[in-house]
Amino acid sequence: MTIETFLDLVDGLAPSGVDVSLKLRWLGEIEGRVRVELLGQSPDTLPRFTPEIPRSTELCVPPPYDRLYWMYYMAMLDYLSGNAVRYENAAALFNEAYAGYGRYLKRQGV
Repeated sequence: MTIETFLDLVDGLAPSGVDVSLKLRWLGEIEGRVRVELLGQSPDTLPRFTPEIPRSTELCVPPPYDRLYWMYYMAMLDYLSGNAVRYENAAALFNEAYAGYGRYLKRQGV
């Protein structure tokens, strides 16, 4: 998934009026978390998800596990709106997707 694909997907799933810089910040948070926690990269080697980052940049999580990107985004939208019940449900779905990718990496010996 590219950044552009992610942005198009979340805009289609939940048109929200959230500024692209905040969308990129949230995307950078989860991309960084995956790279550091699951792939063992150093935090100082992570790309910066600013509005200037090329939209063609590939994210590191492959399908079918790449759903964790939009699931994180949806959880953050619910958090931002103050809807605790929706946030808890969305966060649980994200956490399962994140854990699923972690299990996949473990099976692959990463």
